[in-house]
Amino acid sequence: MIAEKFDYQSLIGSLMYIAVNTRPDILHSVCKLSQQNADPHSEHLAAAKLILRYLSKAIDFGLHYSKTGDWICGYVDADWGGDATDRKSFTGYAFFFGGSAFSWESKKQQTVALSSTEAEYVALSSAAKESIYLRKLWQELKLFDKGGPIMINSDNMSAMNLVKNPVYHGHSKHIDIQYHFIRNVYRTHQIDLNYCPTNDMRADILTKNLQKAKHYYKHLEVAVEEIDWGCIRNLISSNEQINFIEENPFRFLQPWIEEILLKAKQLQPHFIALHVQELGGKTYEKASNHVKEFVKLLCEADIMQEFSVVRIYMDENCQSLENFTALGSLYFCHKGIRNIRTWNFVNGTWEKSEGKRIYLGNIESVPTKEKSKFPLQLFPECKRSRKGFMRTRWDINGTVIDFVNIHLFHDASNLTAREEFPSIYSQRRRKALVHILERFNMDKFNELVPYFVFGDFNFRNDTEGVTQKLTSFLTEYRISTGDVNNLKIQYRNDAGADILTIGKKEFIYLNHQNEFREKWLREFDRDLDIFRGILHENDITFPPSYPFREELHLPTDYMVTRCPSWCDRVLMSPQIPEVILTSKTCGSYDIIGTNICMGDHKPVYLNIRIHPNKGIVKPASKVPGCLLHISQKIMYNQSNNSRERYRMEPKFQFIKVNEISFRGIPSTLDSRTAKCNKDCVQIHCLRRSSEAGNYIIVKETAF
Repeated sequence: MIAEKFDYQSLIGSLMYIAVNTRPDILHSVCKLSQQNADPHSEHLAAAKLILRYLSKAIDFGLHYSKTGDWICGYVDADWGGDATDRKSFTGYAFFFGGSAFSWESKKQQTVALSSTEAEYVALSSAAKESIYLRKLWQELKLFDKGGPIMINSDNMSAMNLVKNPVYHGHSKHIDIQYHFIRNVYRTHQIDLNYCPTNDMRADILTKNLQKAKHYYKHLEVAVEEIDWGCIRNLISSNEQINFIEENPFRFLQPWIEEILLKAKQLQPHFIALHVQELGGKTYEKASNHVKEFVKLLCEADIMQEFSVVRIYMDENCQSLENFTALGSLYFCHKGIRNIRTWNFVNGTWEKSEGKRIYLGNIESVPTKEKSKFPLQLFPECKRSRKGFMRTRWDINGTVIDFVNIHLFHDASNLTAREEFPSIYSQRRRKALVHILERFNMDKFNELVPYFVFGDFNFRNDTEGVTQKLTSFLTEYRISTGDVNNLKIQYRNDAGADILTIGKKEFIYLNHQNEFREKWLREFDRDLDIFRGILHENDITFPPSYPFREELHLPTDYMVTRCPSWCDRVLMSPQIPEVILTSKTCGSYDIIGTNICMGDHKPVYLNIRIHPNKGIVKPASKVPGCLLHISQKIMYNQSNNSRERYRMEPKFQFIKVNEISFRGIPSTLDSRTAKCNKDCVQIHCLRRSSEAGNYIIVKETAF
């Protein structure tokens, strides 16, 4: 059946206009359909309408350019014998600048190639001509020119060798002379060639029709992404402990702010969510006066003037033991976002967000946030500290998201943490996190929506596993200075050298600064394992974010108080993948201030892109059941660990006292049961916690 020729040609002309200007992802399909303009049939018209349906579902996609500092680079590919009618090949190339494609082509070659090498060679020649034109255009417009040859990427080594080595006359003498033009261009260093694996070839989408999943991936490769029709261009989720030094409060704060602003300048976000913990540090009662100055410095920065809507919540009410969390949540919305609302947790209604509102001090009555400490029974020894969470809810261009600021419990002692995994500290963190997630799931008044949870989780590596990994061929010694509570464990090699020392707040390895940056440490980051399927996280490729030395001249060195760990994280609910767009140009997950002293924690950020008009994405029905299972598993592990500790055999410890000096500390040692040997005295030692155990006292040194 013959389709109406005029209607078909008109449709193809409109699609070609779109493909040539902003949508290279449909160019190849449109080019193939345009070959039927003279004699279109119903199947051709149906295929053209399929392209329209595709565009209607991807109407918010386009080309996004940003300042990258990179020079022009090109990708070129060919589909050998791609046309089933005349067996001619297709050429496709795309040139990139500013993070996106700006020049592309998909066309059928004029001759029949006798091999895939020949087809790729002809395609390289076409890309070389385009690169020369682009270079001259850049020079004429006096635009940024990095200099040097333009890099062209190809996935065919034979074609590249044919360009570089003109000796291959036997394989190329039949090729039209016009295509050998590329050899001269390469020899004069106007272009350079680089091998690119087929899976990474960005021009693949310009030479052939791909399956749905691969097409979606490749259209991101040519940087066709969701853009400015009201979506969030970037989102920065950053977390850090803000410690003010009383005598010099801005010693770390100034570089901290500068690095945050520098990252914002690089990413050019449309929405920034910044979460901080430990406002004022340990001396918060004195240092909290500087919080106002911190907020002022951040808000008055030049780049922040582009953000017309600001909401800042800083919990400084240190007089209220029941409510004080020392959390700070700061949100900045770019003036380019057209629709922005915040949720009122008291009334259960949306409020239109306009202007700047900053809440400092006592923020208990502010209705657009939910804040709470953890229940008393979750705190170690039921002694309350500044641990809790703060939640805000946003409707950003029709997509609803919660941002949850969190601060969990730390490890009080390395010695206790190394006894087993999960340690008692890990169990407390897990219980607190389950408490929050269950609270959100059971909150009928405030419907459950997709959420990001980011802050200081205080996640620590499996200390028991790390110790076994580092000390498999070492000998363990237990050393004290006369006080059993000041115990240290040392691991020594055959020569007697100390390789690893572990104390209550001491973790020193021989190659401390380098060893814990290696990839092997990731396998011991296990605090989150039990939540897999409930909480999602991007792949971690950065080094541990804690504990760094707080010395300006040593910004990259770790302290020797803890095993370096990924304490600071950005986690997300299972619905989040449905509302975000991932590609190689967004989705970065990294630390800020790699070479700058930022305090003992390095801030962590997540840069993503969020779809508009997603509304509220419902959670899977399995989530409540999974949370119940996790909670029961935590209780079971905790019960087993308690019984295991009760059955433990007495441990031997090495204490630096001799058989004379131990009599001077009767509160610790019972000398009546001592048995003298040549090198040591075996006695019963009563711990201050009233647990008895057998100990050996070694004559290493006298006091």
